[in-house]
Amino acid sequence: MKNILDRVNINSKITCMVFVILCLIIHTMYLVVFAILGAWILFFIDLLSVLFYSFYTVKFRDNADEHILWAYYEVIIFAGVNEVILGNRYGFYLYIFGMVAVICFLDTNYTIRKLAQQFLVLIIAVAVVYISENKFLFIESQERRLSEYQEYFLIGNVIITIFLLMLMCLLYMIERNRLQRKMEFYVNHDALTGVYNRRAFYYIIKDSIKEKYVIAMVDIDDFKKINDCYGHKTGDTVIVKVADVLSSNPKQEAVIRWGGEEFVVFFPESDIDMIYKEMDRVRRKIAQLKIQSGLKEFGLSVTVGLAQGTSKNDYEKVINLADEKLYIGKNNGKNTVVK
Repeated sequence: MKNILDRVNINSKITCMVFVILCLIIHTMYLVVFAILGAWILFFIDLLSVLFYSFYTVKFRDNADEHILWAYYEVIIFAGVNEVILGNRYGFYLYIFGMVAVICFLDTNYTIRKLAQQFLVLIIAVAVVYISENKFLFIESQERRLSEYQEYFLIGNVIITIFLLMLMCLLYMIERNRLQRKMEFYVNHDALTGVYNRRAFYYIIKDSIKEKYVIAMVDIDDFKKINDCYGHKTGDTVIVKVADVLSSNPKQEAVIRWGGEEFVVFFPESDIDMIYKEMDRVRRKIAQLKIQSGLKEFGLSVTVGLAQGTSKNDYEKVINLADEKLYIGKNNGKNTVVK
């Protein structure tokens, strides 16, 4: 289960890192263009951005999502500075308006903070457009060097803005689908072991009953003593180990954590004599396990109760019958399979 959570966190980091790397590529492209055209003021401004993203990719590559707002506001500052220096014919203001949407994909945690940032960026965008329109900070020498290519800059900035928005939207949709799958996993699986829970089992067995089937009720022997002697953390390890062994059986369709140290194993279209041999083999395999707790090592065992059902049976009665067989095994020495 922990691995699934880790993958979701990694996806969020990848989204932010992709954004940062794209920004670095775009800034490097502009750096070359400004150098070729001799717009040295813009060149040195952009050089600061390239250095910033180079530092960012090295320093924060493992936690890019935690510092993504630095990159977010760098885009706004870069676009704003270029807009007021060159005027509004080059389309740098588009990046600022684009950031209003991009923040939804980069910052998914705090709705109030996100709304506040969107409102702030809109104010900045309006202010930049106003300053640009009135040429308060206009630098004619820089605009003159780029004026011949004004349409290319405008088209390029439109394309880049649309591309960034579409890419962020795509990454957001991918991550949202993964989060949805994770939530579905939570609903139908046990958080500790990753096997099915009771809720999922009732759907599985209703859909799978065709003819005869077998229910195995499995209980870890002396589990309370394990918890008392070695602690609950070791107890959790024992539960996970047993779940792994039960899940490795190729004939089972579903392993369900029934509660505490109890499991149910469902075998569709199976005969109880065949499953008896299978579960006895599983019992012996579990008995060979060695659990390490600090400097101590101990073994464990399980008791199994089996019951045969058919499509005409009430499956809950079959589960109760398997439970009765389990307790017969418990009262007769444990570490056994009863059919």
